[in-house]
This record gives sequence, C-alpha cells and structure tokens, in this order.
Amino acid sequence: HTHRLTQQGPGIGDILPVGLNVLRIVKESGDTVRIVKPYADHDKIMGELKQAEELGAVAVGMDIDHVPGDNGKYDVVDGIPLGPISFSDLEKYVHAVKLPFVAKGVLSVRDAVKARDAGAKAIVVSHHHGRVPFGVPPLKVLPAIKQALNGSGMTIFVDGSLMTGYDAYKALALGADAVLIGRGILSELLKDGQKATEDKIKKMNEQLAQMMLY
Repeated sequence: HTHRLTQQGPGIGDILPVGLNVLRIVKESGDTVRIVKPYADHDKIMGELKQAEELGAVAVGMDIDHVPGDNGKYDVVDGIPLGPISFSDLEKYVHAVKLPFVAKGVLSVRDAVKARDAGAKAIVVSHHHGRVPFGVPPLKVLPAIKQALNGSGMTIFVDGSLMTGYDAYKALALGADAVLIGRGILSELLKDGQKATEDKIKKMNEQLAQMMLY
C-alpha cells in the first residue's frame, strides 16, 4: 500500500507536490509520494521515478489524466511538454521501481481496472479539481470503482473539491480508503503558512469526528 503524508487524525492526509528540490522535501516532509507528470520525454519520467526511489520516497505515481491542454494540444507544464501514455507505458513505469505505484486521475471503472492490470497498488479517483472537461464528480463514480476493485488489494484514494471533514466523511462512506486534501488547505498555506494549515487540518479532523458520532 502507499502511505499518506501528514496524518493528523482518522482518514485525512495529504500528498504534497514535489518540485525541483526533491531531496529536501523527502527529508523534511516525512513519508513522501512522488507524483510525476506524463512528460512527452519518457526518459525524463523514468529518471524522476528512479530518483524518487533513490531519495527515499515511499511510493511513486503519475497524473495519468493530465495530458491535453486547453488549446486542444498536449499540455506544457513549466515549459516541459506532456504527451500520451499508453497501457504498455504505464506497465513499464509501474515496474521501473520497487516502490508502490499510484495512478492519479482515475474517473471510470475502465481506467481503474487498467491501473490494476498494469500493476498499480493504488489509484486516486480525481478530476483535478474540475480541471478536466469530462470531470464527473469523483464521488459519483467511486462506488462502482470500489466494486470493480473488490478483492484486488488496491488502495483507493479520493480527492477533488473535498473542502471539509464532512466531505471527507462522504468519500470514506462511499468506499475510499483515505482522502487527499489539496485545495482544502491551499489558501491557508499560501496566505498564512504552516500554522494556519495545521489548524485547518485539525478543524477538518474535528468535523470528520463529529460526523462519525452521528
């Protein structure tokens, strides 16, 4: 199974984005899951996955849904072009390292099953905070994905507009093993820093505990 990062209470954790200074983040952030983009340069993908393993990440993965840009062409992120990823490509990346692999951006039973068959140990049911134009709400497709992966041993994470502990409760009730919080803490992180972010996570866990008492 993959590991969650900052675990402040039952069921709420977060996978932090990893920038250029991967070593510092791995050392200072605890258990780190390195999610890479589907770069057009597949050697770059392999290099970043292996680098993460060497630096001590507990798992690796890929944003499998972040390929097109809004101009109808392959997207470019930080000046780096992205490209298509086939099933055989995904298999290759899954087995490139000895770490668990997370397929992030799953929004259908078909893609969940493909991730399983490729050897991924976990998926993130996500619509990138509504970024993808076909992005149905993750919680809408979650029960069917949960049923399709029953008995596979895969971990199912969910993210996408989960802004409160009440949202986290709904995701867990519908079949998620854990939720990922990004946008829900982003404004606190950018405006007020670490303390405000920790306070927000604490509040979300209190909300989750409140719902679990009903």
